[in-house]
Amino acid sequence: MHSTNTSISQFVLKVHSRCDLACDHCYVYEHRDQSWRGRPFSASSAVIRQAAARIAEHAREHDLASVHVILHGGEPLLLGARRLHEAFEIIYSTIGPVAETDLRIHTNGVRLSAELCEVFARFGVGVGVSLDGDRAANDRHRRFADGRSSHAQARRALELLRLPEYRRLFAGILCTVDLANDPSAVLDALLAEDPPRIDFLLPHATWDNPPQRPQRGRTAYADWLNAVFDRWAALGRPVPVRLFESIESVAVGEASRSEGIGLDPVDLLVIETGGEWEQVDSLKTAYDGAPMLIGPTNEGAPTAVLNVFDHSVDDAAAHPAVAARQNGSAELADTCKACRLVERCGGGHYAHRYRSGSGFRNPSVYCEDLKALITHIGVPQHSATPAATGERRSPGFAHFDLTDVAAIADGPAGADRARRLASTQTEITRAHLVRIGLRAAKRATPMECATDDGWNLLCALDREAPAALQTVLGHPFTQAWVKQCWRRLRHGEPLSPADSSRMSASALAVALTAGVDAALEIRHAGPLIHLPTLGTLVREESADGRPMIEVRAGRIDEATPSAEAWHSSTWIDIGGYILLLEDLDPYRHSYGYAATERLSESALSQWRDVLQASLDLLDRWAPNYAEQVRSCVRSVVPLIADDAGAQRSETSSDAFGAIATALPSSPDALAMLLVHESQHLLLDTVLATHDLYDVSDERTFSVGWREDERPIDGVLQGAFAHVALAEAWKARHVADDGDPAESRALAYRYGAWSRISLDQLISHGALSPLGVTFAQKLIIRIERTLAS
Repeated sequence: MHSTNTSISQFVLKVHSRCDLACDHCYVYEHRDQSWRGRPFSASSAVIRQAAARIAEHAREHDLASVHVILHGGEPLLLGARRLHEAFEIIYSTIGPVAETDLRIHTNGVRLSAELCEVFARFGVGVGVSLDGDRAANDRHRRFADGRSSHAQARRALELLRLPEYRRLFAGILCTVDLANDPSAVLDALLAEDPPRIDFLLPHATWDNPPQRPQRGRTAYADWLNAVFDRWAALGRPVPVRLFESIESVAVGEASRSEGIGLDPVDLLVIETGGEWEQVDSLKTAYDGAPMLIGPTNEGAPTAVLNVFDHSVDDAAAHPAVAARQNGSAELADTCKACRLVERCGGGHYAHRYRSGSGFRNPSVYCEDLKALITHIGVPQHSATPAATGERRSPGFAHFDLTDVAAIADGPAGADRARRLASTQTEITRAHLVRIGLRAAKRATPMECATDDGWNLLCALDREAPAALQTVLGHPFTQAWVKQCWRRLRHGEPLSPADSSRMSASALAVALTAGVDAALEIRHAGPLIHLPTLGTLVREESADGRPMIEVRAGRIDEATPSAEAWHSSTWIDIGGYILLLEDLDPYRHSYGYAATERLSESALSQWRDVLQASLDLLDRWAPNYAEQVRSCVRSVVPLIADDAGAQRSETSSDAFGAIATALPSSPDALAMLLVHESQHLLLDTVLATHDLYDVSDERTFSVGWREDERPIDGVLQGAFAHVALAEAWKARHVADDGDPAESRALAYRYGAWSRISLDQLISHGALSPLGVTFAQKLIIRIERTLAS
């Protein structure tokens, strides 16, 4: 086989070839291709391991930052909890050290259980569920072989995914269109399940086997989808709908999010249960053997089925049938090339173009529907909707969605929104920690061996004490540690001694918090052993340099550690607001300025007084921003003051919830600083989960608050922070507190800086569609602030 420069980042791994339902519209079992009959029932461990190795090899050779693996079937849950756990472990431990791995599973939901959700939760697996609407709609096709309804079981699966402990796993609902169902009723039934995303799928059909249509119904499917679109828009676009957003995205020159829309290359391969490489499953609707990839073996024999044992991803991607999918308009029918909508339609779904004799060079069998649907949706007016097109950077995390992004743009974040922010950041930390732990379990280096015991204890505590684990994972400097480790492993560097010992220290911190007995050697640690969120233990090392720390009944092995041996973390209570003054955690030294050492009693008292006074001021001037600060800021890192008296403060995208600052000169200065820096925490989460701009765009822009030009993210961060400062100074002016002329002047200055910078980003096309919406919402806030 010949190599190719085309990279593939999405892989469908078929782990079971049979299904527990008998849906009469299923393209796997009910259409032309019947190859499933000869497939192994399930993928063996050897197939999964070799598939993962091929994907990792491909990611390494093409320098892919991330890959997406979707476990599919048949029904993948038929594999069972034990074997699914094994599959996830193989996939993450093999691919994870090379590229960030987004792992999903798509199911009919019938067999979903709490046990399976626990497995998915451990590995951060996103779960998509097929549901066609209410019971009447769903029962038209999705039934058991004996005719029983599957609707109740599917809804029980969705109830499980809505539980707080599993909500982060919920990836969305896939609905197949049936003209016999009422479109509004279907949408309402799907929205009632509170999904993070919905997608609508046209029934797979070809010119040889066209879709069912009522008489004189040339655009019946468009009419149905247009009715859904109109209701969805009228409801304020409550959740993203991939088909509609793909059409809007392509209309403004962005990438499509759907295989059936636009001219983007198809970046996907399928691995069957026997290890065979194939094209997308939907081709099974065209003719028997349509998805198969057959080519010469390495010895030149003419009829080898490409498979993961003998052929690489590059070999499969170089196959003429796959390569043809990468050629955009060149592979379209002449009538499509001449169509004014070709850039947006892309010829429709590849399988839907098939006709005996002419193959796939035909318009889609849904051609008239696509024209009507695309025309109806039109070009999106991003300023009119909070849910403009925007793809997740971390698609496995369902906590923080487009409605949250819109709410962050609209104004200060309340407690509920802040909890969703924190939950999303904690799940990002958890996902990275899983990758680190699985990599360590492979014993890639002696240093990584040191993490094994701590990793195993954390896995056990995840089952026994999940709340305590969440507390430690939610600590800003647990996140800083995890991200630092992951960057080192991604770059092929060994973990440092401090990084390695932190795994065990974190496990002990969870055990202490939960009151669970545990004992661990802390290898490679110096005399100071920091247990995140709790404190630092000063211990003499044992003869072999490996102190054993025991935790019993919520205490370290000594019943009452002496003051010299144990230094507790500094938690302070400011009128019920519990805040960590972080002066112990070694990972607090991750800012551009030097952090102080342990605070003295007098310094601690001074910090407490100034923090209390600053929050009292915010409560009086701008209570909504006071709530945002209390909700977002969980830790303050005291910095060493500048000798010249310049204010020092900073946040880090690696440490959500923490602000680093030198003690300001006055409570009002600290009040505004807290508003400013809490804005950065908010935007860090938005930028971690959604694309507001093209991260490869290296342009810089002038801004009012800096002499040097700033990159796009720097402009956004500054503008977002200064919008809040303008509002806070305006609120102070309205409260008639302080110098009114100064308050008015500062509100105008910060607002004008933000407005000019945001206009510049929009006019230069530096933002994504979602970024434009975000910026326009900020401009509305600025205009409102400066209007009076």
